[in-house]
Amino acid sequence: MKGSMGRIFLFLVFIFFVYQGCKPGNGRFQLSGPESVQAMLFSNEAVAPEEIMEAVQKDSGSVFLVDIRTQAEFANGHLLNAVNIPAQHILEGPWLRLWKDKKTIYYLYGNTQLEANAPWMILRQMGYDNVRVLQGGLAYFSDFSDTSFLKLEDETARYDFTAVFSTKN
Repeated sequence: MKGSMGRIFLFLVFIFFVYQGCKPGNGRFQLSGPESVQAMLFSNEAVAPEEIMEAVQKDSGSVFLVDIRTQAEFANGHLLNAVNIPAQHILEGPWLRLWKDKKTIYYLYGNTQLEANAPWMILRQMGYDNVRVLQGGLAYFSDFSDTSFLKLEDETARYDFTAVFSTKN
């Protein structure tokens, strides 16, 4: 609970700075602060899990799933065919060129939708309108859908701790 409140606070601070600092024509941003907030709150950019499953099933090379979580979280489980681009790296060289492909729709997701909202907003500010967010995040997706779209790591124990603790010294 404490971690989610911290994320909400950070997101609100981010919104405040976007609202205060982004004016049309200022730098590379395409939307003003109020337009960004409007797009986040009242757009259809958050895509339901069933829509993503449908898009992936009839994929013609124009669907790209982007897991914005850390590499460790990605390794513990992710959507099938997803690529891991941690949020702090979305604007780095090779990844920045990726977003320019207007024929591809990029679906961002984190553990929750809130995690993906900030990277989505940054990309939208920069003019990339081919980016969407998984509604509810991975947690909602895994509750909603069948597990065939999820790649989860096997949680078998790597060590036999009962043998370790039962040995007498």
